[in-house]
Amino acid sequence: PGTGAFDASAEIFDDTDVDARGLLMDMARHGTLLYKELCDQGFTDPGDRIQILCEDGDDHAPLEFAYDRGYPSIKAKWCKPGWAALREEAPTCPVCRFPGKEGTNGNVNVLCPYGFWSLRKVIERMSPVATGAESDPGLARRLLSPMTSVAFASSHLVPESERQATLLALQQHFDTVLPADNWLQWRKVVKKSPALLMVLPHHGIQSQLDYLEIGDQNLDEELGKLSAAQIDENVVNPDCHDPGPVVLLLGCQTARISETGYGDLASRIHRQHASIVLGTLAQILGRHAGPIAREFALTLADLTGQDCDFGTVMLQVRQRMLARGCLIAMCLVAQGDAQWRIQPRHPASPAPTTPTH
Repeated sequence: PGTGAFDASAEIFDDTDVDARGLLMDMARHGTLLYKELCDQGFTDPGDRIQILCEDGDDHAPLEFAYDRGYPSIKAKWCKPGWAALREEAPTCPVCRFPGKEGTNGNVNVLCPYGFWSLRKVIERMSPVATGAESDPGLARRLLSPMTSVAFASSHLVPESERQATLLALQQHFDTVLPADNWLQWRKVVKKSPALLMVLPHHGIQSQLDYLEIGDQNLDEELGKLSAAQIDENVVNPDCHDPGPVVLLLGCQTARISETGYGDLASRIHRQHASIVLGTLAQILGRHAGPIAREFALTLADLTGQDCDFGTVMLQVRQRMLARGCLIAMCLVAQGDAQWRIQPRHPASPAPTTPTH
């Protein structure tokens, strides 16, 4: 998904978008097999919310990609009512129905976005064994801190225009923005307990250890690279306050086990007293990370008059970004309880004005 073109002004795919159609076709076909495997094992449709208990750190069942509208034929066309519904953030397609009705050849002739579970269901990943480190909601406590403050860091592999656009958007919508250009600065800003941590890192491997890189690639290792072995409370939640921050970790495969086999970075960060960590299952280009990060952050910040949970926000963002042509949105996954509710904040403070003399 990281290889597709993304046009922020686009609203919907069309029949001439051969690359996007081919990629979604392949995903839908694999998703059909996954769905039928679930059916063969006796599973039924779990409804609008799915909780995955990850007993094995190496086992991340990609239920986001399950596709239940039938195996699309090579001549399958876009489901235009489905794409229009996606653009309008409707709960489902007004035409296609679950499950997909196959023809005599075992195929369906329509490719509908709502066949993918990631675009129709809230999916959360939880560990069945409490470690005592995660910041999880209890029966009487489900409100996150108001989204008024954010820490922001990015790799310089993200285009400068995207970094600046993201920083400007944060400054316009958050009362407090704490930027960091290296990991030493990051450790200082997280001591101020921002409610949201936004990192657009480069994820690499050195000496068989995963690392996250921010800032310029020419920085000294101590400043630019954070090894998986260095991830602790001091880079997430130094005073272990509850509820912990929401973390957007939008780098390549940050929610997936790499070849090092030590566990995914999103899960490790979640254990450092974070409430929720949003990671990715696939490669992501720098030019895609910024728009996704902005959509998430601004959606969270603009919840001034409603009370909804993080899972609902995540579903909305996936739908919006895919409707604009950003396929990588389908590879976003959340580690933590999706029922954390976003506490409506006070009306946003007016944007600061430049003093006149």
